[in-house]
Amino acid sequence: MTSPKPTRPKIPRTHSAKDKNKAGAYRRMFWLVTGAFAVILALYFVAPKAGLSEPPRNDSPPAEDYSKYWTKEILAEGDGKTYPQKGDTVTIHYTGTLDDGTKFDSSWDRNDPIKIQIGVGRVIPGWEESVPTMSLGERAKLVISHQAGYGTRRVGPIPPLATLNFEVELLGINDKSVPAKEA
Repeated sequence: MTSPKPTRPKIPRTHSAKDKNKAGAYRRMFWLVTGAFAVILALYFVAPKAGLSEPPRNDSPPAEDYSKYWTKEILAEGDGKTYPQKGDTVTIHYTGTLDDGTKFDSSWDRNDPIKIQIGVGRVIPGWEESVPTMSLGERAKLVISHQAGYGTRRVGPIPPLATLNFEVELLGINDKSVPAKEA
């Protein structure tokens, strides 16, 4: 007589194939959400902002004299008698480029001249000092070294220690604007 073959006891499975698929789906979703969050954080903190959308801003304390850190070349004469004073609001068209020619902002491209108050620390020191030397209607090229620009800070696409090149046209001072040219 032969003894019956021992049978294995049936152990209930705790994870069916359906459960394994669910667990895999949850795991994939977790890593997808985690990866997306990491990319968003990296873009927010690391990637430079495109364009400035507002005039160059001064966040540094005012110094006494920045005149040695900027130069002006007149491209078109203004009226030669109307100059902005400290506290005046000026209307300006400008294009800003880096030394390598990279354009970082332009009110001309937006067809939207800016209005800023001069002499109250709202713009970079190079603008605070150079714009009041322009007469109404004048167009000039301003070259502003980092000492009168953004210094060691990165601002949008502008790297630290950058020399800024601006073409600027003074369109108005307070409510007085450049007279229309006759055709």
